[in-house]
Amino acid sequence: AQIARMPEWTPLNWRYYLWSYYRMVEEADRELGRVLDALEASRFAKNTLVIFTSDHGEGRARHSTVLKNFLYEEAVNVPLIFSFPGRFPENKVDETHLVSGTDIVPTVCDFAGVPAPPLMRGRSLLSVLKGKARSWREFVVSEVMHDYGRMVRTETFKMIAYRNDPTIQLFDMKNDPWETRNLAEDPRYRNELQELKRLLASWEEKLKPAPDALGPFVME
Repeated sequence: AQIARMPEWTPLNWRYYLWSYYRMVEEADRELGRVLDALEASRFAKNTLVIFTSDHGEGRARHSTVLKNFLYEEAVNVPLIFSFPGRFPENKVDETHLVSGTDIVPTVCDFAGVPAPPLMRGRSLLSVLKGKARSWREFVVSEVMHDYGRMVRTETFKMIAYRNDPTIQLFDMKNDPWETRNLAEDPRYRNELQELKRLLASWEEKLKPAPDALGPFVME
């Protein structure tokens, strides 16, 4: 996997990199504030669904990484905020349900009272947003650009596989949220690894009738 690591960087390099990143976040926050201020001053303030998210995260020096082309949590765990006056509980944070960017369009369609496109893989988040979700998905999948890496994540475990790389990574996200201990070769976690392989294979099967041209990521 071509992960952007910078082992040769000095502490000063990392300090400048992190300063640059958080300066960019500050600017994004400022510009978002301008949009929200304009909305608040308009006649649409109480009748507008606001959604805030990001297409990816950033390495931020974790695992000595920069940029976005990997599947650690720093890159794949992004904000997803919904706001509508009187429709959703305020200041509520949900860290229980596994959600995906593919859920945004079905959610907007559900909110508007129209059916989602039939081939959409995501699902509406309205029940989650209202705190009424009874059953939810078992796992979620993320991909790296150019189709060279995939991860599958359940509530407890996460598996990462990269194209043309025999190394599989398995992490216990409850006990190792920083993803520092690869358990893929630990026989005590063989069942968990096989289950994640099965889940990823089932997800790839659903790509049909447009199958993965390069074949499955994880071979038995």
